[in-house]
Amino acid sequence: MIPSSGSKRFKNPKNRQGKGAGKGPPGQTQEAPAPVYRTPIAGEGDSSDKSKEPVMKCRYHPGSLRNSNWSCCGQYGSKPGCKTAAEHVPEATTLGQLRARFQYVPTYEAPIQATAPHRRVAVAIDCEMGTSKDLEPEVIRLTLVDYFTSEVLIDSLVWPDIPMLHYNTRYSGVTRQQLNDARRNRQCIMGLDRAREMVWKYVDANTYVIGHSLSSDLSCMRWLHHTVVDSFVLEQDIWNAAVREVQWANREVLNAFEALKLEKEEMGEDTESMQKPKVKPLPKAELSLKDATMKRLGKTIQEGKAGHDSLEDALSARDLVHWHLCQSMKSQEDLLL
Repeated sequence: MIPSSGSKRFKNPKNRQGKGAGKGPPGQTQEAPAPVYRTPIAGEGDSSDKSKEPVMKCRYHPGSLRNSNWSCCGQYGSKPGCKTAAEHVPEATTLGQLRARFQYVPTYEAPIQATAPHRRVAVAIDCEMGTSKDLEPEVIRLTLVDYFTSEVLIDSLVWPDIPMLHYNTRYSGVTRQQLNDARRNRQCIMGLDRAREMVWKYVDANTYVIGHSLSSDLSCMRWLHHTVVDSFVLEQDIWNAAVREVQWANREVLNAFEALKLEKEEMGEDTESMQKPKVKPLPKAELSLKDATMKRLGKTIQEGKAGHDSLEDALSARDLVHWHLCQSMKSQEDLLL
């Protein structure tokens, strides 16, 4: 890779900064422009042989992966690139562009803080996600319910800010046509910033946010929140404790067997016929929202062929956390009796 310099062969970096580049409030530190790279011209920098063909050092796929195949050439994902270049040319991305795409925003920095009439003590959230063209999860449906009343506060499609690769319809339940219709009829939330603002109408820094695998929902919302209850973590803690208990019991059985075998060997007895004792299998990890809801609540969810329903999932996460809370309170009462 060759960075730009003062040579006339290189483009002016200012042309890559976009409108308003270098402008800002007085006294504000300006960001340095991102370096610009280019592919060297064949024979450039080599006066000995101008006709020499450049060595193609870079092989790449200009397309994207779709169902394990490259969209540009149809080859399997592990196949080498179908295009070549003399050098690798990275995309020039400014810090401002990265911030706009990936900046996570804490609740207390919300431009619209939750007001007293709307703020809720606890809410449950679930997001359905598609995949953007840069292969990042992007929220396309948002549901928020009140923890105590199950009132539906938000249940809306979200029009993504950036081009989408696909909508994961098999799991999200959201189709391209549904989003296009919702946008045309003005029945969806326009963009991620607006989606966060709508959530922050009901949520402030002290609100408990509940969900299952909540990190995925917060991540696709580019949202930092510290007061959370994750039903996946609650289930995982119980499963980990059960695994440790079985592993400890199995270790005790095997240690007893090895001790008995060693004792017999020291006494000169035959140990070839001794068989290792059977050990208990590890408990099944029923950590998905579907499995945990069936196990704890006896309720079947996510059975339809049209994908997941974020309202159903948000309410199920809420019910699952409530079950754990009731079990915890019951255990404390038993200790007091």
